[in-house]
Amino acid sequence: GSGPAAWLIREVLGVKPRRPGFAEVAIEPHCGDLAWARGTVPTPMGTISISWSKGSDGGLRVETDVPVGVGEARVWMEGLKSGHVDGSAVPLALDESGCKVLKVASAGRHMVELA
Repeated sequence: GSGPAAWLIREVLGVKPRRPGFAEVAIEPHCGDLAWARGTVPTPMGTISISWSKGSDGGLRVETDVPVGVGEARVWMEGLKSGHVDGSAVPLALDESGCKVLKVASAGRHMVELA
């Protein structure tokens, strides 16, 4: 859709399908002046829950709950230099356009920290 709810999901929460039916998702929040955002995104695979907050150090904490059936979630923020998933450092990958992304390769609840 193109209404306000779709805009909030796509831009503020940053959840977008990377493959048809949300088989893969991108999480790319556009924070602007907001300190945090939280919401749910209904998908054919189930509901994706997301909550993000800015850190005082300029980093971003993203809590996700991704349903089974979503093969991969890619998390991105501008200026991404490093990332952790559930407390463990995870090497960054390059997407098709050459942007650094953090891949979360399993469904379930995860805490992602970006710097």
